[in-house]
Order: sequence, then structure tokens, then C-alpha cells
Amino acid sequence: MTNMDAINKRVSQRAFLNKKLDKDSEDKLRNLVHACNKKSGLDMQLICGDPKPFSSKFKTLGRFSNVNNYIAMIGYEDDELRKEKIGWFGEYLVLEALKMGISSCWVSGTYAPSKSACLMYDDEVMECVIALGYPAEEDTKVTTAFNKVMSVKNKFVDSSKEPEDFYETDKDRLPRWFIRGIDAVAKAPSAMNRQPVYFKYFDDKLTIGVDEAYETDLIDLGIAKMHFMLAAGNGSWESGNHAEYIIDRLRPVEREEGLSEEE
Repeated sequence: MTNMDAINKRVSQRAFLNKKLDKDSEDKLRNLVHACNKKSGLDMQLICGDPKPFSSKFKTLGRFSNVNNYIAMIGYEDDELRKEKIGWFGEYLVLEALKMGISSCWVSGTYAPSKSACLMYDDEVMECVIALGYPAEEDTKVTTAFNKVMSVKNKFVDSSKEPEDFYETDKDRLPRWFIRGIDAVAKAPSAMNRQPVYFKYFDDKLTIGVDEAYETDLIDLGIAKMHFMLAAGNGSWESGNHAEYIIDRLRPVEREEGLSEEE
């Protein structure tokens, strides 16, 4: 499975089989988490066999079933890029897990952090967790119930953005790499499905930003940056909000069969 296959296949899974992760997959995920921590300066922790953060019916409101495994998304309080890095590296782990047949869901509010088995220093903060497991068929019922709750709670929130709603531009004709990137961003997970990121593409300068109206906006920024970069295939993002996309002119764009790249 390629990165694009994973982006296109990924859905937020809320019901899982009551089944342990197979040892090879668990070991691989643990190694990936370690490598991401080393690169990012985060302290993400893979916790397996711990249902306690999701055991409260009141806290989870019936939105999850059989969550026994999760990645605790932990960073240091004095790291100003903490949330963005959690989004970036967390979504990388989500896509890698999916390649192993492991489904996931970003969870920011409907779990109990104090019940987690992870170990934290005093200067660390857990921003969210990523629930992991093998998908259960009854997820349709769980998701339907969740969507009913969210449709009432978020009735004033536009959560049905089309790809063209994500950007402003002065271009009459957009390059394929940009279109691919925006399409991938439209498929990215975001808190309450708000999709808060927006792009500005003027005078051949592309930037991405969020308004930081919600605590999770910078996490969503990191997730969107990851999706765009993987799909565009010709550059990378600078760090921070309102960051610029830097095209690597020496890096060949991965072309799809039958398509030509507009420069």
C-alpha cells in the first residue's frame, strides 16, 4: 500500500475488535514511534492492552468500542511547535499503521487522560491520543450515533468543505501537484471535522495557515501539511503557522500514468 492508497483509504474508526495487535505489527509501530520521537523531540508513547482511558461510558458517550490500544500524543510544554509536530508525526503513524491493517481515530476530548498507563514528566502535556485496533463491523452503528451527536453540537460549523474551498489564488490554471495536495488535505482528519486550514497561492508563493480559534487547530495544521506534502511530491513545508511550501526543483515529481505535470 502506498502513501496515497493509505490517504484515500483512511477513515476514522470508532469500533474495534477485542483483539491484541499482532506482535510483529506492535514491534514495528513501537520502533516507528521511537524513531519519530528521536526526530521530533516529542514523547509519544504506544500503549497496548489498556482500555481504561475509554472505559467511562459518560466520558466517551458511547462513541468508542473496544479501544485497548492507543498512541499517547505527548510533548513538552515549552515546545512552541508541539501541536503541529503531534499532527505531522501522528498522521505519519496513522498512515503507517493502516498499511499494516490497523485502523485508527484521532481523539482529543472523549477519553480520560488521567487513566492512561503512559508515564509523563511534569513539564509534559498530553494533547490527544490516537486509538488503534482492528476494525469491527459494528463501526457503522457507532459512527452513526456519533454523527448524530456532532450534527447537533456543531450545527453552525461547516464540515463539508470542497477542495476549492481550501484556497485562494491568483492563478487561472493550477498545477497538478497543487491540485493533488489539496485533494489529499480534503481527506485529512480534523477535530470535529472542522477542516480549519486554508491556503494562499499568490505570486507563485504558497502558504498554509489556521486561525487558532480552537485548541486543536495547530494539530490539524500538522496533519494537513503531511497530507499535502505526500500528495504533491515536490517539496516540503517550513515550520509554524502561515508557513511557506518550498518546492525542491531538484526533486522529480512522482507522476501518475497518463498525466503530465504543469510547471
